[in-house]
Amino acid sequence: MEKLIAESNLVISLMVMHLIASLAAVELRHLRSAIVALMIQSALLVAIFVVLAYLTANASLYQWALVSAITKVVVIPFLLWRYSARLPQRELRPLVSFPVSVTLLGIAVVVVYRFMHAHVDFVAPTPEAMVEPVRSSLAIAFTVIAMGLYVLVVRRDAIKLIVGLILMENGVHLTLVGLAPTLPETTLLGVTTNVVILVWLVLYLTAGVYRLLGTTDVTELSRLRR
Repeated sequence: MEKLIAESNLVISLMVMHLIASLAAVELRHLRSAIVALMIQSALLVAIFVVLAYLTANASLYQWALVSAITKVVVIPFLLWRYSARLPQRELRPLVSFPVSVTLLGIAVVVVYRFMHAHVDFVAPTPEAMVEPVRSSLAIAFTVIAMGLYVLVVRRDAIKLIVGLILMENGVHLTLVGLAPTLPETTLLGVTTNVVILVWLVLYLTAGVYRLLGTTDVTELSRLRR
């Protein structure tokens, strides 16, 4: 019993660190620092998969962890790091100031987490979702998705928008681990491959737009039509 509690606490601790890394990826204004925070967040996601695979004796989660490690911890951060070298290192000024952003994000995190933790049966009406650590996992997953959506709403920098998209995708993966831990490997590979291709295309277009317009502000893209 004590071993089970300790293992459950380990998963929850990893999830809390995962959430903190997500906050750092959102609020760090130096883009390469945000990329490092995103890589750490993804590495913690992989660690969660490995621990859950061990606790549930689910071999498919080890494969999930391996694919995620390759794509989310290595390939995507590499692409972001490589292309960011050609772009300004400081994020464009967001639509809200840093103090306001931190306040809004903090409130959103608390509200979304508490709501989802209390009403997880609304999303996943299964007995498995009612117990820890799955309940907390789903609540944190939806919180991370909400954080990614927040980035898409208040940020203007193309690199930061990609960070927001990856946060949302990582949150979706954490949700799927709780709802469908035996997802076929082919489906997982298809999803992750599409995300890598999408990130590469957006980065490639961002670099091209920066050469033409001298900005990574997505609100300025309408100038391309002139």
